[in-house]
Amino acid sequence: MKEFIRFIKRHPVLFIYTTIITVLTYGGFWLNSGDILTDTETYITHPADTINVFLRVGRFGLVLTKKLFSTEVYSSSMTVLYMMAAMVLLCLVFDFCVHRLADEQYRNSLLPFFLVFNGLYISSPVLIHQFYFTYQAFEMVFAFLLSVISAYLIFGWAVRVSKKGLRTEALHLAG
Repeated sequence: MKEFIRFIKRHPVLFIYTTIITVLTYGGFWLNSGDILTDTETYITHPADTINVFLRVGRFGLVLTKKLFSTEVYSSSMTVLYMMAAMVLLCLVFDFCVHRLADEQYRNSLLPFFLVFNGLYISSPVLIHQFYFTYQAFEMVFAFLLSVISAYLIFGWAVRVSKKGLRTEALHLAG
């Protein structure tokens, strides 16, 4: 965590740029968050029933995340703000992971890649279309964030295994 904070402090332009791109891309959702969509009316009027429906269809991660962050009661403006904050965090965590996994000689030249990637990822039409249905937007970005962290940890483990050998790593984990 300390290394991530140091990474952000060393790259304030990246943080500012990612935040601005996120606000420009999704700010319209926030400004129009008072609009009630067809499926949103049910979420607002029957939040407990909606959670039960999600449980019945096997969307356990969505329910867990909604309960974990207390977003099961629908507040459109807060959902969009959470989603935008999580999107900024997701991009910065991805950038940090790439920075950490890159060879030492290339780490100082990655900023242009980070800027381009963050801009393209945040403004992806697929995500914009998906986040139009705001009820699940934050939870989806949180799931993406967990996926990035998981991939980083698995890759780090695989690198350690390849350097030490699988038997040594298994003994380390067991003992």
